[in-house]
Amino acid sequence: MGRISRHERYFPRYPFDELAMKVNRSPAASPPADTDPATVRPPFDPAEFARESERTTIPPPPGLPSYAPGVSSGTMDALVPVGGATVPALAVALDDLEWFDLPPIARRVLRHVDGVASMDGICSKSGDSLDDAISLVEQLARDGLVSFR
Repeated sequence: MGRISRHERYFPRYPFDELAMKVNRSPAASPPADTDPATVRPPFDPAEFARESERTTIPPPPGLPSYAPGVSSGTMDALVPVGGATVPALAVALDDLEWFDLPPIARRVLRHVDGVASMDGICSKSGDSLDDAISLVEQLARDGLVSFR
């Protein structure tokens, strides 16, 4: 009797029926071999879609008011006047602020924004000047991170 290799010890050779070893393919899962797969036409004209996507953007018609980048409407410029008694509130979750690239002063000020404390109280807690904090909070309000109560 011959020597048994390590491979044969763990993976013995079994006689097999070649037809039984083929993958069981359901007729519903695969089309017959003599037919081409069906192609479904999209619900739009692909040629027209390609033409429109390659068109250059045209400027807006004259007379249409233009707004600064990041401002979605003309009403955004008319925010609540911010003063020492103004109470800011976060418009996003506190945990979401870590995703924004904020300067250190913004992180210090926002740490104390709770929807109850006024700007005077926030500045006394954060140690920042009222003028710097007001301009910062106004910018954060324009960016949609802060609202006012």
